[in-house]
Amino acid sequence: MRVYTQSLVLLMLIVLSVGNVVQADEPPAADNRTQYLPLIVRAEPPAPACAPVPEEAELAARMQTHPDQKRPFLVCDPTLERIAREMAQDMSVRDFFNHVNPDGIGPNELVRRGGYPLTSGYDPTITANNIQSIGRGGTLEQMWPLWMNSDSHRLHLIGDGPFWIAQTDYGIGYYYDPNSPSQHYWVILTARKEGSLQ
Repeated sequence: MRVYTQSLVLLMLIVLSVGNVVQADEPPAADNRTQYLPLIVRAEPPAPACAPVPEEAELAARMQTHPDQKRPFLVCDPTLERIAREMAQDMSVRDFFNHVNPDGIGPNELVRRGGYPLTSGYDPTITANNIQSIGRGGTLEQMWPLWMNSDSHRLHLIGDGPFWIAQTDYGIGYYYDPNSPSQHYWVILTARKEGSLQ
């Protein structure tokens, strides 16, 4: 019985092998079916978007809709927004009010270090400021008239003059701390990226 079973298994293997050989010698049948393959695309992560708090949004709206605004457009840049907020908070936490922080670093350099590709036409001095207006101690209703009555702040915020008109990227930072000396802190950055067409 055992010999019979072994012979049967051997015979089946031979038949299967011959069948495979015959199939291998035959030309493959044409396959006219449409085949759909998945398309794999490596997508870049979405760029972060600005997410202004209400005070920042209101200040941006005032800048954009001011009847004397000379810039053709203004675009919120998330890197500038983040840096402006950090600057406003820093003034509160370290209790200073100046364009140059206590470490001796001005806005141009802070923006570069923060990852914004500020065009090389800006002053490279470590204390330089060609991009920032600041305020403290008041709400937007209190601060806006002060900025508009200050020649340097007004020129900056409404883009009056070729240098300012080219600064179409902006970021606004507002920080409120009821326990800090001035409570309200504002930073407005306008700038131009390296390689921009403006």
